[in-house]
Amino acid sequence: MRNFKILVLAFLICSNIIGQTVFSPEQIISSSQNAPISPYCADIDGDNLKDVIAASWSDDNICWYKNIGNGTFSNADTITTTAYHVRCIYAKDINGDNAIDIITAEEWANKIVWYENDGLGNFISHTISTSAALSQSVYSIDLDGDGDNDVLSASQSDNKVAWYKNNGNGTFGTQQIISGASSAAQSVFSIDLDNDGDNDVLSASVNDDKIALYKNNGNGTFSSQQVICNTADGAWSVYSIDLDGDNDNDVLSASYYDGTISWFENDGLGNFGIRNIIDTSGVAVQSVFAADLDNDGDNDVLSTSSGGINKILWFENDGFGNFSTPNVIASPINGANFVFSTDIDSDGDFDVLTTGVNKVVWYENLLITKIEELNINNINIFPNPTSNIIQIEGQKIKNIEITNQFGQIIKQFNTTKEIISLDLKNQSKGIYFIKILTDKEVQVEKIILE
Repeated sequence: MRNFKILVLAFLICSNIIGQTVFSPEQIISSSQNAPISPYCADIDGDNLKDVIAASWSDDNICWYKNIGNGTFSNADTITTTAYHVRCIYAKDINGDNAIDIITAEEWANKIVWYENDGLGNFISHTISTSAALSQSVYSIDLDGDGDNDVLSASQSDNKVAWYKNNGNGTFGTQQIISGASSAAQSVFSIDLDNDGDNDVLSASVNDDKIALYKNNGNGTFSSQQVICNTADGAWSVYSIDLDGDNDNDVLSASYYDGTISWFENDGLGNFGIRNIIDTSGVAVQSVFAADLDNDGDNDVLSTSSGGINKILWFENDGFGNFSTPNVIASPINGANFVFSTDIDSDGDFDVLTTGVNKVVWYENLLITKIEELNINNINIFPNPTSNIIQIEGQKIKNIEITNQFGQIIKQFNTTKEIISLDLKNQSKGIYFIKILTDKEVQVEKIILE
């Protein structure tokens, strides 16, 4: 991995690029799960590191992998071997004990299940419902404004978008149907879309090509279906986040049969504009997600495509909802069906998690954001240029790394000091790069030794 980072840095120097998002080759978390699906990251054991969860669709396992630090993971810790063809996993504290639990849609059992975490990664299963026929998607958020996390589901053969009220202690009420008019409901998501302080519901349904909205009345009752789009051929995945920088949540979708990634602009009140096409180059697009991958303050888009091209792609946002041509993170990756992004290695940028045939993998974001004076934590580096000593002053510095213009590391160390002096008198004259990791982000500055 170090050699790859050297090549990346050398490329940036030779190209005179001051900001670039590059991902590492795949790093395998597991190659033993059978047809893994729906990977997710959450701190399972309370050590402030993001662990990985994945289900095996073919052999009914759900496993979690402990994050040991520095992006390395333990062997699988089995949660269950009796989850009958899990289609989707989500993680949230369900019973209010500050431990992250796991919620699943178990397709062939028609079940929605939650697995109670004791805080150390040991689990007990509880069935929420057996009335979600061919359950496909699950999500958890407070839907009725009582402060606990309720559960949402989408189920395919009964065309249902439904929710289940959390009684506050991890027991649930009966299934409450939000809509039965989503033909082959495939995906569900929830966020406040009309800026009234409660969480609304989105669905994607395959057979009627619909992306739909159900506005929350504030108490867990919902409006009739509001169709955002009915031309997303094989609507497969839906997500919501601000894409155009106007502080409301827009809608993002992936459609399987037309291989299209689209977004829909929110007017702030939960009314949506025309379908904006981000990309049509995918085949069998199954998953879409958004995160700020290049650390420029806006949300970029991620997708998976199978059906022969087998790629993980990302699309750079210019801040106004205009997107770049596809950037390839991984190709080929056979069997990729879900994509997720979070800071896996705790270095201040968004990494990417996915699954392939019999493997769970992640891609490290090797982002170098800037070559300029650091000031996020009032960091000062002086004098620059220098003949020998570089002084670094700032708060919340965690790690310092200095590389020469060929990407070779000449100094690297962890620190908690606010004033650091580095002696470079034994180094050759020329250009060097200092990378500083704070608790907010990673940034790089060019220094000149003369």
